[in-house]
Amino acid sequence: MDDLKNSPAEISKFIKDVMSADSNTEEQLIIDLEEIAKKKVALKKQNESLRQKKELLEEEVSSMNQSINVLNESIEESENRNTEMVKQVGNLQIDNEKLISDINNIKATNKATSIDFENTQHVIETLTNELEEFENERSIAMERINLMRNAIKSIATEKDRKLPKLKQYDGMLKRAYTIFQETESRMELSLKLKDVP
Repeated sequence: MDDLKNSPAEISKFIKDVMSADSNTEEQLIIDLEEIAKKKVALKKQNESLRQKKELLEEEVSSMNQSINVLNESIEESENRNTEMVKQVGNLQIDNEKLISDINNIKATNKATSIDFENTQHVIETLTNELEEFENERSIAMERINLMRNAIKSIATEKDRKLPKLKQYDGMLKRAYTIFQETESRMELSLKLKDVP
């Protein structure tokens, strides 16, 4: 500006340049304003799109939070189930040990039972043999008893046959005994009478 103070021609040129620059600036401003308006519209659209995306994201976040809560509950239930399963496994181990002990006891009992069974079988065989021997002895004894019964029947028959004669003999013996006693008494009396002076 200091160089133009003493040069009217240059001042005129400067004014023209300024005016030309102002015209260009106005056009540029209009272009810029239109561009800004377009950008504003685009920004509004973008803002609306972003708002919608934000709402969708918020819904997704809310859904994810719900899913997370459900997952947390499921995890907690799983942990509780795992804890319970661990307890059950512990109980099963205890039950398994008890079952093993019971099985061992049963095996021992079976072994003892097997021994007892063998001993019982031996006793049964012995008793069977003794029973057979007893049956044989019983058979022999029954034969002897039958023989004795037959003998007794024979004796009874013989007794019945001879009983009348035996009664007759008994009567004769009684009479003979009576006569003997009477004779003896008479002899004693006779002897006593002889001794009397």
